[in-house]
Amino acid sequence: MAKTIEKKLEIASEFVKCPKCGKDIKPQGMPGHMRFVHATHTPSPRKDAPPPKPIQRVVASVSVVQELKSIVADLDEVRQELERVKKKKDAEWFKHDETLDDRLSVLRAEETKLKARLQQLKARTTPNT
Repeated sequence: MAKTIEKKLEIASEFVKCPKCGKDIKPQGMPGHMRFVHATHTPSPRKDAPPPKPIQRVVASVSVVQELKSIVADLDEVRQELERVKKKKDAEWFKHDETLDDRLSVLRAEETKLKARLQQLKARTTPNT
């Protein structure tokens, strides 16, 4: 008698109760039971899913995003200033102003440096395939 109770307890421990109908189901069969009997889907964890990223990779990703935001903001600012200077240069009364030519060359050089930083950032973060 004690052996049959132990056997039933052992078998019962291999099952889990369905939260909807209370039926005893083996754990590996629960997703199928839920999908086919109750028309709901309970996702099972994928065995081939990549492991969670270590915190160092997450921190590195955040710093890359911050650097990217900074470069883009600087580049946007330089391009806006370039447009303002070009408009002044195109105006009739500033046509021969050499300081505007100097300012344009400085802004173009800064734009080139920022584009190079973007390329370096892209090269650092693009995975080798």
